Amino acid sequence: MFAISSDRVLRDSLAGVLRLSPDCVFSSYRPLPAPGSIVVGINEVTDANLRFSIRYCLANAEKSVQLIVVKRDWTQEEIERLDEAVRTEYHRANANNAATVDRISNLPDCEWKRERLQQLSDWKTIPTINHTALTLDDDLKSKVDKLVSSVPLAITEDGDSSSYTTKPPVLHWTADPLEGEVQLVLRLSFGLSGPDEPMFRQICRSLKPLAESTYEWIGGILLTSEPTRIHVQRFSDTIIEISSRICVDELEGSDCEYPMRLVWPYLAAALKAMVNGLREHSHMQYTISIIPFGSHFINPEMESRVFDLVVLASTALRYNKVAFRHDNKIYSVNLNRLFPDGVHSSLSGLLSLQPPSPKASRPDSVIENSPLVSEPATPGGLSVAHNRGRRVSFG
Repeated sequence: MFAISSDRVLRDSLAGVLRLSPDCVFSSYRPLPAPGSIVVGINEVTDANLRFSIRYCLANAEKSVQLIVVKRDWTQEEIERLDEAVRTEYHRANANNAATVDRISNLPDCEWKRERLQQLSDWKTIPTINHTALTLDDDLKSKVDKLVSSVPLAITEDGDSSSYTTKPPVLHWTADPLEGEVQLVLRLSFGLSGPDEPMFRQICRSLKPLAESTYEWIGGILLTSEPTRIHVQRFSDTIIEISSRICVDELEGSDCEYPMRLVWPYLAAALKAMVNGLREHSHMQYTISIIPFGSHFINPEMESRVFDLVVLASTALRYNKVAFRHDNKIYSVNLNRLFPDGVHSSLSGLLSLQPPSPKASRPDSVIENSPLVSEPATPGGLSVAHNRGRRVSFG
């Protein structure tokens, strides 16, 4: 069980009355350290922590977690507004799903479209979540204990963020791609809430056997299999990005022109691990975007562009080209460079790619000391490099 409240006095009261340890009490919503029920302390029903907690419960509806909302006192009108807040989030989830169905339905018929529509259909119905309004009084603990007694909670080692460094791999992964580096990003955007900490850590750890060396920190993991780097990072409870980079200067022959031929097996394997992990959450709705960077992929050159992966792949298969208008200028995507071996006929086909075995299997190694179809965006705060220095190997 976890307690969340932006009101310091109310938060301290909840921690004391419910006898919660400090690592189970938060001032604002964040990805939880483990699956569990949530006690939200509020002064107003419009509290953002309440809204995010409702979305977490909807995304994890199969777990039957309890949402317990605590105020110093309740009026009947406020209880009705709480019920309305829950209904509003249900309506929001259903409306977003329906809008996506309408958009995908307009695509040319292909396996990408059929797989996505089936996924959206599976997400259409979310079970009723358990929510209760309680008052902060002497009986609060007994009432809460009775509500959550049927929902076991264990903070696993996976979810214990204290065992991971907070330092990202700044030496081997710069904020911007350097000159000579090609970058492609896959972004998972969660309409309700993303995976909790144990699930995210489990997914990151499952990727280690793919790489020659790894660096794991609280925000994600960096995988290196020269000359390819895969960088997985959670930017918020609703955004996870899988970024890939490769230095063209280190390649020879046709690989210089088509470096993504070397990258896609690793990128697809990382995406497959993410998708397979999310299948355990039958109501965790998400969209996969593909974000190519720079002149290697976009003509004329543009810093980056966000495309829905299903929309881009379906359009490319049908028309053998993808173009878009920005500021009254027409841009095109170089599909031969983006998909050197052709566009896969389905997401399942893309996820079937397998990278070669690592040259040296060091799953616990550390590479750094641990003291129509698109929209413009800056994924994860990144942009094409202004620092045009050459990449340097540090051994």
